[in-house]
Amino acid sequence: MNKIILTGRLTKDAEVRTLESGTKLAKFCIAVNRRAKKNEHPEADFFWVQAWDKVADLISQYVHKGDKIGIVGHVQTGKYQDRDGVERDRFEVVVEEIEFLSEKKSETSAPETPSAPVAPPTSLPFEI
Repeated sequence: MNKIILTGRLTKDAEVRTLESGTKLAKFCIAVNRRAKKNEHPEADFFWVQAWDKVADLISQYVHKGDKIGIVGHVQTGKYQDRDGVERDRFEVVVEEIEFLSEKKSETSAPETPSAPVAPPTSLPFEI
């Protein structure tokens, strides 16, 4: 079974592009904190993530640098050549489900009204 569950924060806004086939692809990196012992500086692991089609649209609309998200997906490995022509291994997570964990930011500092604006869905299953 190839399944990974991560909760982390985007290190920068997702890069979204449309392929020649019309399929949308969002690529981004999330920082996942490790548990730190008392009086130790916390560390993080960084995961490259890709999302496709509707999930890519949702990420580009609702998730930005610093936002916290939860993802469920699978690991995909491969190889690529770096700028110096050296072959390197690649490790990416392909999103199957996403959950938005950051609170919605208000656009004004006015007090909230009893009727809240419509928020994006908190999770979306995505089949590959």
